[in-house]
Amino acid sequence: QGIHLIASNRVAGLRHGATGLVERKIFPMDFKDLERAILRQEENERKFVGRKASVGNDFFLADAAEPDQKLEKCSAWMGRLFRLRMVDVGAEIPQEKPNFAVEFLTQGQKQETVRIWGPNERVAFMQVGHYRDALMVSKHEVQALIDDLPDVFSEGR
Repeated sequence: QGIHLIASNRVAGLRHGATGLVERKIFPMDFKDLERAILRQEENERKFVGRKASVGNDFFLADAAEPDQKLEKCSAWMGRLFRLRMVDVGAEIPQEKPNFAVEFLTQGQKQETVRIWGPNERVAFMQVGHYRDALMVSKHEVQALIDDLPDVFSEGR
């Protein structure tokens, strides 16, 4: 029967709770589950294998032709790709060719193909097989991935 005053910051979570529950993780697998990956950009192609260090819990990528040589830059680059989080879903897939694509293989079979387009003034776009529409992702993170592609294609060669 009495009136109770509640601070607005306590009620906001209840009022807008659905937006806080959206899963922002893009990939259904972890970076450490990756067995093989194929990176493609225009005419360039690079094949990687996922390796676990003999000592410790370290996971890294190696060139498929030299599976025992750890590729530091490539491993860090792929880790950043796996850490991308979606900003929004439901975007229209861009008509132009993607800037690069990566095919992931786990348990000996194709798990996922990812296509990424360069950013516009607001966001970048990404297409992942288990989402029907394109995803919007951070333009700064995608631009950093694109800028580092020459290092990824040249490391260890």
